[in-house]
Amino acid sequence: MDKEKIIRLFNDELSIIHNPAMRDLVIMILADKVEEDYFFIPASMTSKYHPAKCNEKSGLLVHIKLTCAYAKVLIDALIDENKQRSTDLIITACLLHDISKKGKYAKYDDYKNHPLIASLIVQSYIDENIILLNEIEKQEQQELINLIKFHSGIFTPSEFKKSIYNYSLNELIIYLADYMASRKNQNHNPYIENKHKLISEILA
Repeated sequence: MDKEKIIRLFNDELSIIHNPAMRDLVIMILADKVEEDYFFIPASMTSKYHPAKCNEKSGLLVHIKLTCAYAKVLIDALIDENKQRSTDLIITACLLHDISKKGKYAKYDDYKNHPLIASLIVQSYIDENIILLNEIEKQEQQELINLIKFHSGIFTPSEFKKSIYNYSLNELIIYLADYMASRKNQNHNPYIENKHKLISEILA
């Protein structure tokens, strides 16, 4: 997907991120590290979770936008100190948390471990482009990786799971935002309808 279209797709979310290196990281990874069909797949292959519109074509992108929206509400409710730093990290992680999802999986473990795989994709990209991304501090890089890796909370596979009681506040926020965005009982939410229409128009 070309960068201009990615910016149009996620303009609202990218505008929340003040750190230009983090904005660039999102755009570059979505342009260079995900397959074209990523932008057209539903959020769930089984339709067991997520609102109906998120299980349609490009529904994963709707889910990502909804996750960002819930995250912003939780940030405003829970974070006082260093708010912009947390906002940049959390929204960046929300935009990248599902980049390893696919339309079809060779094996179930690829789906089950998608948080870990997504975090490894981001880590690899940062390592390969460290000069371009030197405005992201080492501590922030690791925190971003962990936000993505542990975004499934109590549903994280046991192989890389950690106790929810050991979650940082930022980790807890992305988990809760993703969890709320995946609830099915949101089928008449006008936000979802509007974002699905916007995405469909951009990708037409």
